Amino acid sequence: MNTYQVMIEGVFVRSPELGRLTGGFHTTFFVMAINAANASHKANKLLAKRMAAHSVVSDNAGWFMAYYWVHDIWEVTVEKYSENEGHDSGFTFFIIGRMEKLFLAVRRLFFTKYRQWLMVQPELAGSEPE
Repeated sequence: MNTYQVMIEGVFVRSPELGRLTGGFHTTFFVMAINAANASHKANKLLAKRMAAHSVVSDNAGWFMAYYWVHDIWEVTVEKYSENEGHDSGFTFFIIGRMEKLFLAVRRLFFTKYRQWLMVQPELAGSEPE
């Protein structure tokens, strides 16, 4: 088994940190997996838990539907994995501008058609926070 650092980007989400604005985030997970594809699959469940813990919800409004994708994935040492395993590093949020919304919506269409292996689908992405 190898250890991986998986960086995920999510767009068209709402969070208490963003207020009323629609934005996106970057977050990182450390997982142990057989290969990179399995590592991104394991990040699905971890992302769902982290989103629920931080009250981050999908904003599914027509063309601007929330989506999540593996931005980067690295193979890391066991020491780095041990330091960060189970540690909630939270999210780094950003606000999406008007012109950027169109680009991100088109990128979602491109990813769903040509880069499906990059897409991540957290189980709790559409649920409301408690």
